[in-house]
Amino acid sequence: MIHIDDSDVVKPDGFKFESLGIVRDGSESTSTKNVYKKGYPITEACVLTTSNHPVSIFSRIHSSSEKNYKSANTITFDAIAQDAALFSKATFVMDRGYDDNKMFLKLDELGQEYVIRLTSKRKLLYHNKWTPTTELRNRRKGKVKTNVFYKGKDHEAYLSHVKVQITASRKNIYLVLVYGIPGNDFNGIRNKCTKSCNYKNSRPCEGKSFLLLLLTGKRHLRHTFICQRGRQTLVPDKTSGLPSTLP
Repeated sequence: MIHIDDSDVVKPDGFKFESLGIVRDGSESTSTKNVYKKGYPITEACVLTTSNHPVSIFSRIHSSSEKNYKSANTITFDAIAQDAALFSKATFVMDRGYDDNKMFLKLDELGQEYVIRLTSKRKLLYHNKWTPTTELRNRRKGKVKTNVFYKGKDHEAYLSHVKVQITASRKNIYLVLVYGIPGNDFNGIRNKCTKSCNYKNSRPCEGKSFLLLLLTGKRHLRHTFICQRGRQTLVPDKTSGLPSTLP
């Protein structure tokens, strides 16, 4: 499992730093206010070992003020390509900032699996009609019972899944809706069929599907739902290190 995310390092009092740019200060910004300071964006990639320890495998400081700088996506593509070369096959875990058709196409091109949170603006092709994910969410309540480990406790959650397609590749994917977590409900789509995909009283997964996460309630999504090898867990996005499966 490889986690890719962007961070920042701020240098508010710096004047002589090379190619010093402007970044959004993630430490001081909130959902209602953005704080910008002098600094650099950082793209990081970490791999989760079999013993659930994160190890950095890509780290690059960059700046739009650099000569011949193209885009942040270019740096992310470099990270994906380097990581894919190291492991040949991995599951990439990314936040909703990577809900981008270019990301899906790049990962498809490299034959990688991935877990990407969806934004609320994402539309999916359902019954030959582009439908907002929020609308698909509101049509269902969850039919399959499962246990989810969340904030140190086991919770009974309910899952539903919908066969859809995404704009980028038009491949069949399965939107997975997760309900019943106190204060937080979630949507997701898997990119790897495992035994946990064969939901009781439901049709099994067919082919590949991609896990794209979206909040099913009105509150901000602060956790990521991960289903790996038949286990489910919710982990805080801001927690240091990488999400891990249950022991």
